[in-house]
Amino acid sequence: MSETRTYQWCGFFSDLIGADQLEAAQLIKAGGAVIATEEQIILRQKNPRKIALIRESATDGIIGTAALKVPEAAYRADLFSKAGVPIAGFEDAPEIGYVVVAKGWRGKMLSGSLVHAIANNVTEAAFELRYQVHKSLNTTWVQTHPPP
Repeated sequence: MSETRTYQWCGFFSDLIGADQLEAAQLIKAGGAVIATEEQIILRQKNPRKIALIRESATDGIIGTAALKVPEAAYRADLFSKAGVPIAGFEDAPEIGYVVVAKGWRGKMLSGSLVHAIANNVTEAAFELRYQVHKSLNTTWVQTHPPP
């Protein structure tokens, strides 16, 4: 049985051709990373500092995505408040978000490599929103990343 190969790309969303921008937006929407139309996601993606993709080598299809984005101050403050985490030191921090792996590729530890690819581009403190859903337990917390 042959092993399916993947490769990673990291850059700016605007560096992608239109078809790839749409494919990434469709994956983000399907994965539930944000509730929006593909068009709204494409507009939001133009704001991230960086985006990381994982592609399947044979088809060049996008199977994973993550972004370093700059959330609005009110959104950021609300996330920290809901998670019960002090925001001190992260008032202007970018967020690692839109972390999605296509259904058939989950369980292969690809999301971790996407987060690492984005984190390698961070030069200041950053944060990511994490969810845990298990039976009746549904919790949200903020994972902080101090500056390198």
